[in-house]
Amino acid sequence: MAQVANFIGRAKPVGQGHQPRLPVTRIRVGYGLVTPAFIAGAKPTSKAELRIPSIKGALRFWWRACAGINNVKDLRQREAQLFGSASGGQSRLRIAWAKEPIRWVWDKGTTLEKWNKRGRSLYGTAYLGYGVINAQKQELTRPCIRSCSLSLDMRLVHDRNSYAQSGAAELAGLVRSIMALGLLGGIGSKSRKGFGSLVLEELTIEGATGDLLTSELCRNLSLIKVGGRSATWTWQPPVNVGQLAGRIRALYPPSSVTREGKSPPLPEWTALSPYSSHHLVPMQRGGAIEAVDTIGAELVRYRSWGKNGKILDGQPREGNFKDDHDLAKDTITGRHPRRVVFGLPHNYPRDKFTVSGPNGGRQRIDRRASPLLLHVHWLGDKPVIVVSFLPARFLPRGRERLTVERNRNPKQVTLDSHSDIDSRLWQPIHDFLARISQRFEAVEIIAPSV
Repeated sequence: MAQVANFIGRAKPVGQGHQPRLPVTRIRVGYGLVTPAFIAGAKPTSKAELRIPSIKGALRFWWRACAGINNVKDLRQREAQLFGSASGGQSRLRIAWAKEPIRWVWDKGTTLEKWNKRGRSLYGTAYLGYGVINAQKQELTRPCIRSCSLSLDMRLVHDRNSYAQSGAAELAGLVRSIMALGLLGGIGSKSRKGFGSLVLEELTIEGATGDLLTSELCRNLSLIKVGGRSATWTWQPPVNVGQLAGRIRALYPPSSVTREGKSPPLPEWTALSPYSSHHLVPMQRGGAIEAVDTIGAELVRYRSWGKNGKILDGQPREGNFKDDHDLAKDTITGRHPRRVVFGLPHNYPRDKFTVSGPNGGRQRIDRRASPLLLHVHWLGDKPVIVVSFLPARFLPRGRERLTVERNRNPKQVTLDSHSDIDSRLWQPIHDFLARISQRFEAVEIIAPSV
């Protein structure tokens, strides 16, 4: 019996009586914050703050992305069972600090010079940090946490009625979300742009019986059993680009991929799918911020029209989207900019021109997140930028019209076809990914198929 107690943790029964105690799996997680996180509580412009609910919210996002479910009703039901909901009750995932993190903070008004070890302007960083960074002054508009280590103690309290049937799948889904956050994601504002990147450094699972962690599941998730007879499993961080690629492939559950020859629809939300891809860009020099700046500057070269023919620090523009520039200048009408696929809204203040999602109806959809997600990962003493392309439906069914507004005169324009990954809407992103693959010799990971 003493060994059983070591195998399975115990949760206190609710109420009176002698109910069977619920099985608990304990998970110890360590993340390293490698790029500044713009994260806060009630006063984001005056105080940077790191809280457990923010971590849990990020895990919830990646749980959805890795769930392999494309039905809203089913997703909400499964998500509520694990993370809780207003109608469904308390979360069964309990998270606490194993060790209170020591935070190093940069205050509002800090210049980007303090970020840069090589003494050059970070125009690409300022571009990606639009809103939290003043590009002209090269300074922060709100405080941020520049670095820290996160040590978390998680406890998954399993449901007694479904433990035998779905306990393994539930644990695997949670473990994938923990891994995805530390391999592809981050926390705080602008986390899709590479800020707040978290690197998974430690993952240990205790109290999971062999029924939950089968040898096949552990092999797929790169988990290794340690400690002889004790039910302890650990995850080894990748040490090179090849191992990092393998860890990312392991994030895909079988239900998120498809047999060759079939073409399922795009996901309804940001998720790993057969259409996803990841580009790993090793940096030969510089730190994490320089890595973010490198990709940001490449986006400026590709996307920006610039001013007086110049971009960044005086480089000549490429002018890849002259038709978008002419549209803003009112020399082309009846369509939307091709660059909308990078996210909405699009604002052109000098031309009093704005592009946003559809107005009207019960819900205004004026914002769309970019399907490109940037993450900085450390391998040894050098950073790697992970550029993930996670396409999903750009606008809901039946509301596929954008609002193009000039001089406060809005008009509705039909969105380019985006029902499949080869549609015209996605082409600017395909071209950008091909560009970084060629320019930086990136390692490309295509979604696995079964």
